[in-house]
Amino acid sequence: MDSPGRVRVGVTAGLGQRAAGFTLLELLIVLAVLGLALGLLAMGVSRIQSDEADRAAIETFQLALLDAAGAASARGASLTIHWLGDELVVREDADVVRRWPFPADTQTTLEPGELVTFTSSGRIERLADLPDPLSFTWRGETRTLAVSLVGQSQVTP
Repeated sequence: MDSPGRVRVGVTAGLGQRAAGFTLLELLIVLAVLGLALGLLAMGVSRIQSDEADRAAIETFQLALLDAAGAASARGASLTIHWLGDELVVREDADVVRRWPFPADTQTTLEPGELVTFTSSGRIERLADLPDPLSFTWRGETRTLAVSLVGQSQVTP
């Protein structure tokens, strides 16, 4: 028999038999544990998304350099990369070859205008046109890049 004050959820039973089912307290505890587990999962997913967005600006810049080097070599023509404040634009003379938009809220040491020129062999004409240090800041975290004459770049400590 149930003790006074306990509410049973489930099938009712006759006298002297225990009712099948869960108490309201047991049900609330299970719901609380599930809610806590889902909350922790959501925080983990949020942190992963934040890290991905942090790397997006650097990866966009790296891909733009490699793409421009390859395109200059394949076309046998000089290509320039221009920074417009929110995107990189690869140009052959006045024609736009490709645009690389950047994630919102990205801060960088890049100045608007022409950044680098790739020769027809796919090499950067001169690295002096890039800012020193070349860095990207997103959500308070700054990353610095080193760029080679062939357009490869890597994050430096």
